Amino acid sequence: MLGLMVLLWPCPFMRAQTSNDLFVMLGTDVYQGGQLRSNLNIGYGHTFNSLNKIKVGDEPTLNYTYENAGTHGFWKTAYGAHTISVGLMKNFPLPGTTKITGYTWHQNGATIVTGPSGQTSHTMTGDSIGTILHMTSHQSLWFQSTYNKVISVPWFLTQSAGYTVSW
Repeated sequence: MLGLMVLLWPCPFMRAQTSNDLFVMLGTDVYQGGQLRSNLNIGYGHTFNSLNKIKVGDEPTLNYTYENAGTHGFWKTAYGAHTISVGLMKNFPLPGTTKITGYTWHQNGATIVTGPSGQTSHTMTGDSIGTILHMTSHQSLWFQSTYNKVISVPWFLTQSAGYTVSW
């Protein structure tokens, strides 16, 4: 798990108190053969100060993702994947900067794939690594890469950019 590699040291933009994060991400899945499909994500995270000493994460998350699972088109086809997942995120500072931090994020969840032949349910796991550009103490832009695995589907890569508001 990527979160096991994280070491923590002080950073001005890293919140030392409890906080709430609402995030929206727009990205693309990159399947084998270079096929690109839309990946839309919305979620909520809550940072617990009491979990700050845990190296793998201090922010449990809950999120919903829609993915175009069709063979053509980017935004929507007859096939879609709807995923609800829980995760654990860990923010960490990057040397030489105070406005940019890094993070790891491990997620597990359930995916329902829809299409003309009906619905199928699968388990999902994903490991993300990314950077956060802190515009203010309450607003940030995120850039991440995620390796996803859904049972019966080979691993695939998702590249995403997102916006987060914190309070």
